[in-house]
Amino acid sequence: PLDATSIHPESYDVAKYILSQANINLLDDPTPKKETALLIINKQEVLTKFKIGDATFTDIIAEIKRPGRDIRDEIEIVELNNDVKDIKDLKEGMILHGTVRNIMDFGMFVDINVHQDGLVHISEISNSYVKDISSLYCVNDIVKVKVISLDLVKKRIGLSIKQAL
Repeated sequence: PLDATSIHPESYDVAKYILSQANINLLDDPTPKKETALLIINKQEVLTKFKIGDATFTDIIAEIKRPGRDIRDEIEIVELNNDVKDIKDLKEGMILHGTVRNIMDFGMFVDINVHQDGLVHISEISNSYVKDISSLYCVNDIVKVKVISLDLVKKRIGLSIKQAL
């Protein structure tokens, strides 16, 4: 049954160990009993014993809770603004949705579907101090942004997340 899950074959031993420790069957329907059984697992013991990372452990637990789940069902669907197809269609003050494409120390670049990524400067991410952008956002995150500056000659787009809230 593990080959019908998204658990990587290299982690089958970990999954089998977790299932045996929790005394549950992978094919059991998701129930509060199954959830409770997984709570008894000593996470630190599993991480140390199998030399795996926290993310791998979390992914395995999620798959055991709901085997065969399609992670695409968890992706947020965002409607794009069909009126905006080019940088020339942008106007200051517009609120758009975009996809984080790159994160730098000074800000992050967001694809707003105009063939030119816009920059959200670190000072425009939040009203509170942001030391590390990566602690808040990841590449491919969907964000709501406001166009705060445009330079059509240099093809620069200034964006703000905090002003779009």
